[in-house]
Formats: sequence, structure tokens, C-alpha cells
Amino acid sequence: MADRKELEQKIIELAAVAYRKKIEDLTPDSKFQDLSSSSLLMAGLVSLIEDDYDVVMSMPEAGACKTISELTDLVASRMK
Repeated sequence: MADRKELEQKIIELAAVAYRKKIEDLTPDSKFQDLSSSSLLMAGLVSLIEDDYDVVMSMPEAGACKTISELTDLVASRMK
């Protein structure tokens, strides 16, 4: 398993793609609500993460994550 810092950086990169933002504008503390209120964009991010890391998570679980850091914790817990 990738270490948490690497995982977090990759999720930032995937979030940049899904939310059409610049990577340098995102941090672990970036709030999804500030990026967009569209659940479709979160669904796109979840799909990218599931494909890249072969993990499964529900939209309610992912949607409960307020920040990229919280989503990283969820993904890390699924990789164990």
C-alpha cells in the first residue's frame, strides 16, 4: 500500500480532474463543498478512486467526507 502522503497526493490529483481544478489550488484541507455542490462530481471522483485503487465505497460514505484528508482516510481504510 502506498503511504498516506502519496495516497493523499494522488487523491488530490484525482480531485483536480473530477472537479476541474488546478492541483496547486487543492490541499488536504480543501472542502468538497467549496469545490462544488454537485454530487455528480463527487460520483466521478469516487469512480476514479475505485478504478485506481480497486476499492469500493458508497456515495453516502464518500459524501460524508468533508475534506480531501477525510476521503483519504476512507480510501486508506478500504485498502487494508
